[in-house]
Amino acid sequence: MSRFRVSEIYRSIQGEGKHTGSPCTIVRLQGCNLRCSFCDTPHALDAMGGKEYTIEQLMDEVQQIHIRGNIILLTGGEPAMQDLTALLALSCLGPLHIETNGTLPIPSGFSWVVISPKDQPVIKEAMKRANEIKWLVGEMLDVDELKEFLARWQYIGAVSVQPLSLSETATKTAYNAVLANGWNLSLQTHKLIGVQ
Repeated sequence: MSRFRVSEIYRSIQGEGKHTGSPCTIVRLQGCNLRCSFCDTPHALDAMGGKEYTIEQLMDEVQQIHIRGNIILLTGGEPAMQDLTALLALSCLGPLHIETNGTLPIPSGFSWVVISPKDQPVIKEAMKRANEIKWLVGEMLDVDELKEFLARWQYIGAVSVQPLSLSETATKTAYNAVLANGWNLSLQTHKLIGVQ
């Protein structure tokens, strides 16, 4: 029987990327294979933290708060550290999205896959599934690295640029990069309006 470590399950909006503003049920899985200094969900890093669920318990909890047809987002931590195959059953409730750092394989079956590269190289198996790249920007060097990344992978899908920590410098840099390159600006809307 599949079991999962879950940090939290709650209803909100998708605050980042191409689907910003869409109502969303968020399933934050526990554990991450990276330790980024800028992580904004440190409570989800420990693979043994959170609460253990069976797939039946997880489905039941999601169904209690989810409105059928809305997005369900698997995030973390790093969701791909756990067996995602059984979690594809959530797609019967609405479009199933995932956000991952791209360092681990992602099974087929997700409606939308966001790769948010961090300090470790993204793998080919993950990039084959990508519908969107979400890139954190603090300075112009990060924009240059994004251009190199997109060229290296010959990626032509959606690109969202997110200012690191919403600092003024990062926000201006991201804004200018979006105007110059036709990308999407991702501003962590949930934080701007003061919701989880």
